[in-house]
Amino acid sequence: MALTSTEKQRRYRQKRDQDVKKREEYLRKGRQRWMQYKASGKVKAISEKSPREQRQQRKAWRHSQRASHARKKDRQAQLTPPTSPVEGIPHPAMHSRQHIQGWKKVKKDRAACYRANQKLEILVQQQKQMLEMYKKRYSRLKNKITPLMLIVLEQRLESYYDTNK
Repeated sequence: MALTSTEKQRRYRQKRDQDVKKREEYLRKGRQRWMQYKASGKVKAISEKSPREQRQQRKAWRHSQRASHARKKDRQAQLTPPTSPVEGIPHPAMHSRQHIQGWKKVKKDRAACYRANQKLEILVQQQKQMLEMYKKRYSRLKNKITPLMLIVLEQRLESYYDTNK
């Protein structure tokens, strides 16, 4: 009977991993290949990525971690037989309605605080930009005005205040 490609792969890997020298050579080549990828720029460290790329990478990591945990949990559930419930003792994983509602409220409040903080951070950033803009305007105006222009401006201001009293 012919072997499937999966079985062929499994046998090849088992044979390779049984010999310590072959296994070390395989691992060394893998490390070397990774170093070449990093050196050529095909793979970047998280610190070398832009903030947007960092967010995307971390989101992908979170997603794969959740999937991995779910697969592990499913495997564990398939391997362990179901437990028989004991009369009168509630299941430890069960939570009361109040407990669940309490956590929903906490999560909702945290999300609201997070959104408010995000809005405030944006507002602070905008205020900083405006401050820089006005500082720049002031410095440019200061460099533009000559002493003679200052005298003329002061006279105009005095006449303006005199007429408006």
